[in-house]
Parts: sequence; structure tokens; C-alpha cells
Amino acid sequence: MAALVAERFKQGRVLLAGDAAHRMTPAGAFGMNTGIQDVHNLCWKLALVLGGQASETLLESYEAERLPVGRRNVEQSFQFSSSLRARTLARTLTRWAIRWVPATSREQWLPMGRTFPRSRIP
Repeated sequence: MAALVAERFKQGRVLLAGDAAHRMTPAGAFGMNTGIQDVHNLCWKLALVLGGQASETLLESYEAERLPVGRRNVEQSFQFSSSLRARTLARTLTRWAIRWVPATSREQWLPMGRTFPRSRIP
């Protein structure tokens, strides 16, 4: 699955948040959490600007604050997803070795020469 981050979170009067700003792998639950944090950051700023308590320049800080977080979380989500795929592949190969490789040859295939009885296949 692709992991993407928008180049900008703000252009003119258009502001991106959540899935519109970044798309992540489902691993690690980074997507929803990052989106909620984006919207929280944006809501209080919009409330102050629309209420006349702050100027529109406050909205300029949104991208500076949230874009690095979005990039970091997308990268972490992608790395986490990749490590899960690697572990799944290792488990699959170990199961294959236990089932199909003769017992005398298993030590070459299994980590640290351990063998498992069929009832304890990881």
C-alpha cells in the first residue's frame, strides 16, 4: 500500500487535514490519530480567527506545525507495515521448513538450529 503526504497543507484559503493531507498504511493506527490531531490543531485556530480574536496569519502556523508530523507518521506507519510483512514472511518460511524439509536438514533452515514438534509450530 502506498503512503503519501501532500506537498502542502495550505494554499490560499484551502486547508487539508486527515486523509486529504496524508494517506498511511493501516498498520499502527497512525492515520486516524494523525487526522484527529490535524483537525484539533486547525479548529482552535479557525475559532479564534472567525471570532475576531486572532488575525488570519495564525492559520499560517498550521502547515508549519502539522506537515512535519504528517511526514513522520507516514514514514513510521510504512516502516511498521514493512516489518509486519517481513515477520509474516519469516513465519511462513519457518512453517514451510518444518512441514517439508526432512528432519535431518531442518537445522540449516531454522534459526539457531531449533526444531519444533508439529504441535508447536509458531
